[in-house]
This record gives sequence, structure tokens and C-alpha cells, in this order.
Amino acid sequence: METLDPEIEVIAFDHAGHESEHWRGLDEARDFFVGIRAVIADSAAEIVVMRPDGDRVFVRLVLSGELRGTGDAGAIEAVHLHSFSEDGIAKIQTYRPNWRGGGSSIRPSASR
Repeated sequence: METLDPEIEVIAFDHAGHESEHWRGLDEARDFFVGIRAVIADSAAEIVVMRPDGDRVFVRLVLSGELRGTGDAGAIEAVHLHSFSEDGIAKIQTYRPNWRGGGSSIRPSASR
């Protein structure tokens, strides 16, 4: 949280590019990250690609873990675009499947 601008914006987009959720400020950004851990047990994020993209940073990552209450385990890929201010990360735009229920997009792991 110490790398975030106090006025951080986190915007989630669905696969069609439509804004689906929006968080503002440090408290709501914390809620975003806590929400991930509330839904995904034993979560881990692996950065696959991180590169400059104009005045932003492009990050492709894989989030893995177990969808709580379902026993489904595996991984989903997400793309983040990070924008910066003098105070840190000012905006995170995240593009990812819906993994919060209602037709989970978590792909089962090969070990199951």
C-alpha cells in the first residue's frame, strides 16, 4: 500500500472492455486487494511480463489459488496498466475474467 498514491483509482474491466467495478482512494484500494484474498484461498500472483507502455507500465500476471467454497483450483491471467504520479501508483486498470462467482473463470490446475 505504501507504493500507492493516496488518490489511487483501481478500475476493473470485463473481457468486452466495459468498466465493471471502480475503487478510489487508499481505503477502497485496500478493499480491492482484501477482496481478492477473501475469494481466492492461498492466492499467489506471478508477474509474467512487465514493460513500459508510454507513460504507463503494462503488467501481465497470473493469479493462482483456490476459489473459496468450491474446491476449484487453478489460475487466471490478468492484464494491468499502471499509471503514476509523484506520490506513487495513481491508477490501476485491470482486465481479467470474472472470478468472483457466478460462473467462475478459474481454470482447473493440471494436478487435479
